[in-house]
Amino acid sequence: MENQQKKRMQQNKSLSILQDLMKSDLNALTHIDLQLKNCTLSNEQVAQLNNCLVQCQKLESLVLNLNKENISDDQINQLFAKYHYIKDFVETGNNVSNDQKYTQILFFLNYFQIIHDCQELRLNDIVAQGDILLEETMSNLINLNSLQLNLDGNQLGDQGSVWICKVLHRCKTLNNLNLQLWKNKLGDRGISSIAEGISSCTKLTTLTLNAVQILLINVYILKNYFSIYSCSSV
Repeated sequence: MENQQKKRMQQNKSLSILQDLMKSDLNALTHIDLQLKNCTLSNEQVAQLNNCLVQCQKLESLVLNLNKENISDDQINQLFAKYHYIKDFVETGNNVSNDQKYTQILFFLNYFQIIHDCQELRLNDIVAQGDILLEETMSNLINLNSLQLNLDGNQLGDQGSVWICKVLHRCKTLNNLNLQLWKNKLGDRGISSIAEGISSCTKLTTLTLNAVQILLINVYILKNYFSIYSCSSV
Protein backbone atom coordinates (compact mmCIF):
# COMPACT_ATOMS: atom_id res chain seq x y z
CA MET A 1 0.00 0.00 0.00
CA GLU A 2 2.81 2.42 0.92
CA ASN A 3 4.65 1.73 -2.36
CA GLN A 4 1.46 2.36 -4.35
CA GLN A 5 0.96 5.69 -2.57
CA LYS A 6 4.55 6.70 -3.34
CA LYS A 7 4.10 5.80 -7.00
CA ARG A 8 0.90 7.85 -7.21
CA MET A 9 2.64 10.82 -5.60
CA GLN A 10 5.57 10.52 -8.01
CA GLN A 11 3.29 10.31 -11.03
CA ASN A 12 1.29 13.31 -9.81
CA LYS A 13 4.56 15.20 -9.39
CA SER A 14 5.72 14.43 -12.94
CA LEU A 15 2.30 15.39 -14.31
CA SER A 16 2.41 18.72 -12.45
CA ILE A 17 5.94 19.51 -13.69
CA LEU A 18 5.05 18.73 -17.29
CA GLN A 19 1.86 20.78 -17.07
CA ASP A 20 3.86 23.76 -15.80
CA LEU A 21 6.29 23.33 -18.70
CA MET A 22 3.47 23.21 -21.25
CA LYS A 23 2.02 26.44 -19.83
CA SER A 24 5.35 28.24 -20.23
CA ASP A 25 6.32 30.52 -23.08
CA LEU A 26 8.31 27.76 -24.76
CA ASN A 27 9.65 29.95 -27.54
CA ALA A 28 11.34 32.22 -25.00
CA LEU A 29 12.90 29.62 -22.70
CA THR A 30 16.70 29.48 -22.57
CA HIS A 31 17.04 27.16 -19.55
CA ILE A 32 14.92 24.18 -18.46
CA ASP A 33 15.50 22.29 -15.20
CA LEU A 34 13.22 19.26 -14.83
CA GLN A 35 13.52 17.62 -11.41
CA LEU A 36 11.73 14.30 -11.91
CA LYS A 37 13.56 12.21 -9.32
CA ASN A 38 11.91 8.81 -8.73
CA CYS A 39 9.39 9.46 -11.51
CA THR A 40 8.84 7.08 -14.42
CA LEU A 41 7.35 8.90 -17.39
CA SER A 42 4.58 7.21 -19.34
CA ASN A 43 4.69 7.10 -23.14
CA GLU A 44 2.18 9.95 -23.19
CA GLN A 45 4.32 12.05 -20.84
CA VAL A 46 7.45 11.36 -22.91
CA ALA A 47 5.55 12.57 -25.98
CA GLN A 48 4.40 15.71 -24.13
CA LEU A 49 7.96 16.44 -23.00
CA ASN A 50 9.38 16.13 -26.50
CA ASN A 51 6.55 18.16 -28.02
CA CYS A 52 7.44 20.95 -25.60
CA LEU A 53 11.18 20.77 -26.19
CA VAL A 54 10.95 20.97 -29.98
CA GLN A 55 9.30 24.38 -29.53
CA CYS A 56 12.18 25.68 -27.41
CA GLN A 57 14.25 27.11 -30.25
CA LYS A 58 16.22 29.39 -27.91
CA LEU A 59 17.03 26.68 -25.36
CA GLU A 60 20.68 26.80 -24.27
CA SER A 61 20.68 24.62 -21.15
CA LEU A 62 18.70 21.48 -20.30
CA VAL A 63 18.75 19.59 -16.99
CA LEU A 64 16.81 16.33 -16.76
CA ASN A 65 16.95 14.60 -13.38
CA LEU A 66 15.40 11.14 -13.50
CA ASN A 67 17.44 9.57 -10.70
CA LYS A 68 15.83 6.56 -9.04
CA GLU A 69 16.51 6.45 -5.31
CA ASN A 70 15.64 4.25 -2.32
CA ILE A 71 16.92 6.69 0.27
CA SER A 72 15.03 9.86 1.20
CA ASP A 73 16.46 13.25 2.17
CA ASP A 74 15.21 12.72 5.74
CA GLN A 75 17.06 9.40 6.03
CA ILE A 76 20.31 10.98 4.84
CA ASN A 77 19.90 13.86 7.31
CA GLN A 78 19.23 11.39 10.14
CA LEU A 79 22.41 9.48 9.31
CA PHE A 80 24.44 12.70 9.21
CA ALA A 81 23.00 13.67 12.60
CA LYS A 82 23.87 10.27 14.04
CA TYR A 83 27.34 10.04 12.46
CA HIS A 84 28.15 13.74 12.20
CA TYR A 85 31.92 13.13 12.26
CA ILE A 86 31.91 11.58 8.78
CA LYS A 87 29.76 14.24 7.10
CA ASP A 88 32.79 16.22 5.95
CA PHE A 89 34.08 13.17 4.08
CA VAL A 90 30.90 12.61 2.06
CA GLU A 91 30.42 14.27 -1.33
CA THR A 92 26.98 15.94 -1.28
CA GLY A 93 26.95 18.10 -4.41
CA ASN A 94 23.94 18.67 -6.66
CA ASN A 95 24.90 15.76 -8.90
CA VAL A 96 25.12 13.25 -6.04
CA SER A 97 22.00 11.15 -5.47
CA ASN A 98 20.88 10.04 -2.01
CA ASP A 99 21.82 6.46 -2.83
CA GLN A 100 25.34 7.61 -3.69
CA LYS A 101 25.53 9.52 -0.40
CA TYR A 102 24.31 6.44 1.46
CA THR A 103 26.96 4.25 -0.16
CA GLN A 104 29.63 6.79 0.80
CA ILE A 105 28.36 6.86 4.39
CA LEU A 106 28.49 3.08 4.52
CA PHE A 107 32.03 3.07 3.12
CA PHE A 108 33.35 5.56 5.69
CA LEU A 109 31.59 3.83 8.58
CA ASN A 110 33.34 0.62 7.59
CA TYR A 111 36.63 2.39 6.85
CA PHE A 112 36.74 3.96 10.32
CA GLN A 113 35.49 0.68 11.82
CA ILE A 114 32.46 2.33 13.36
CA ILE A 115 29.79 -0.03 14.66
CA HIS A 116 26.54 0.61 12.78
CA ASP A 117 23.35 -1.08 11.63
CA CYS A 118 23.37 0.28 8.06
CA GLN A 119 23.02 -2.31 5.31
CA GLU A 120 24.11 -2.34 1.69
CA LEU A 121 21.42 -0.89 -0.55
CA ARG A 122 19.12 -3.13 -2.54
CA LEU A 123 17.32 -1.50 -5.44
CA ASN A 124 13.70 -2.61 -5.22
CA ASP A 125 10.66 -1.73 -7.31
CA ILE A 126 12.71 0.22 -9.84
CA VAL A 127 10.99 0.46 -13.21
CA ALA A 128 13.44 0.90 -16.06
CA GLN A 129 12.77 4.18 -17.87
CA GLY A 130 12.64 3.94 -21.64
CA ASP A 131 13.96 6.46 -24.15
CA ILE A 132 13.15 10.00 -22.99
CA LEU A 133 14.67 12.48 -25.41
CA LEU A 134 14.03 11.73 -29.07
CA GLU A 135 16.70 12.25 -31.73
CA GLU A 136 14.38 14.56 -33.66
CA THR A 137 13.88 16.68 -30.54
CA MET A 138 17.60 17.12 -29.94
CA SER A 139 18.17 18.01 -33.60
CA ASN A 140 15.81 20.97 -33.17
CA LEU A 141 17.70 22.36 -30.17
CA ILE A 142 20.21 24.21 -32.32
CA ASN A 143 21.33 26.55 -29.51
CA LEU A 144 21.79 23.91 -26.81
CA ASN A 145 25.25 24.23 -25.28
CA SER A 146 24.73 22.57 -21.88
CA LEU A 147 23.08 19.21 -21.15
CA GLN A 148 22.76 17.42 -17.82
CA LEU A 149 21.25 13.93 -17.67
CA ASN A 150 20.88 12.39 -14.21
CA LEU A 151 19.91 8.76 -14.77
CA ASP A 152 21.25 7.05 -11.64
CA GLY A 153 19.58 3.74 -10.77
CA ASN A 154 17.50 3.49 -13.95
CA GLN A 155 18.64 -0.05 -14.84
CA LEU A 156 19.95 1.18 -18.17
CA GLY A 157 21.61 -1.59 -20.14
CA ASP A 158 23.37 -1.66 -23.48
CA GLN A 159 20.18 -0.69 -25.35
CA GLY A 160 19.74 2.36 -23.14
CA SER A 161 23.35 3.29 -23.86
CA VAL A 162 22.63 3.18 -27.60
CA TRP A 163 19.78 5.66 -26.99
CA ILE A 164 22.18 8.01 -25.15
CA CYS A 165 24.67 7.65 -28.00
CA LYS A 166 22.04 8.59 -30.60
CA VAL A 167 20.91 11.60 -28.56
CA LEU A 168 24.48 12.88 -28.16
CA HIS A 169 25.11 12.50 -31.89
CA ARG A 170 22.41 15.15 -32.39
CA CYS A 171 24.00 17.62 -29.96
CA LYS A 172 26.12 19.50 -32.50
CA THR A 173 26.50 22.69 -30.42
CA LEU A 174 27.11 21.11 -27.01
CA ASN A 175 30.14 22.32 -25.05
CA ASN A 176 29.15 21.23 -21.53
CA LEU A 177 27.92 17.71 -20.72
CA ASN A 178 27.08 16.31 -17.28
CA LEU A 179 26.17 12.61 -17.43
CA GLN A 180 25.30 10.65 -14.28
CA LEU A 181 24.78 6.90 -14.75
CA TRP A 182 25.59 5.45 -11.33
CA LYS A 183 24.06 2.05 -10.48
CA ASN A 184 22.96 1.00 -13.96
CA LYS A 185 23.68 -2.17 -15.92
CA LEU A 186 26.24 -1.01 -18.45
CA GLY A 187 28.39 -3.65 -20.14
CA ASP A 188 31.38 -3.16 -22.40
CA ARG A 189 29.11 -2.48 -25.37
CA GLY A 190 27.17 0.11 -23.40
CA ILE A 191 30.31 1.88 -22.25
CA SER A 192 31.69 2.03 -25.79
CA SER A 193 28.34 3.36 -27.11
CA ILE A 194 28.30 6.18 -24.57
CA ALA A 195 31.96 6.98 -25.28
CA GLU A 196 31.16 7.12 -29.00
CA GLY A 197 28.27 9.49 -28.33
CA ILE A 198 30.39 11.77 -26.15
CA SER A 199 33.15 11.85 -28.74
CA SER A 200 30.67 12.90 -31.43
CA CYS A 201 30.15 16.18 -29.54
CA THR A 202 33.03 17.89 -31.32
CA LYS A 203 32.57 21.24 -29.55
CA LEU A 204 32.59 19.70 -26.07
CA THR A 205 35.03 21.37 -23.68
CA THR A 206 33.72 20.25 -20.28
CA LEU A 207 32.64 16.73 -19.36
CA THR A 208 31.38 15.77 -15.90
CA LEU A 209 31.03 12.10 -14.98
CA ASN A 210 30.98 10.21 -11.71
CA ALA A 211 34.16 8.48 -10.55
CA VAL A 212 33.29 5.03 -11.90
CA GLN A 213 32.43 6.45 -15.30
CA ILE A 214 35.74 8.33 -15.37
CA LEU A 215 37.59 5.03 -15.17
CA LEU A 216 35.50 3.28 -17.81
CA ILE A 217 34.39 5.92 -20.30
CA ASN A 218 37.22 8.42 -20.28
CA VAL A 219 39.85 5.75 -20.84
CA TYR A 220 37.90 4.56 -23.88
CA ILE A 221 37.55 8.12 -25.19
CA LEU A 222 41.20 9.01 -24.71
CA LYS A 223 42.29 5.78 -26.31
CA ASN A 224 40.04 6.02 -29.35
CA TYR A 225 39.04 9.62 -29.96
CA PHE A 226 41.08 12.20 -27.97
CA SER A 227 38.09 14.55 -28.22
CA ILE A 228 37.57 15.79 -24.68
CA TYR A 229 39.55 18.77 -23.44
CA SER A 230 38.53 18.93 -19.78
CA CYS A 231 37.02 16.23 -17.57
CA SER A 232 35.94 16.29 -13.93
CA SER A 233 34.48 13.72 -11.58
CA VAL A 234 31.81 13.91 -8.91
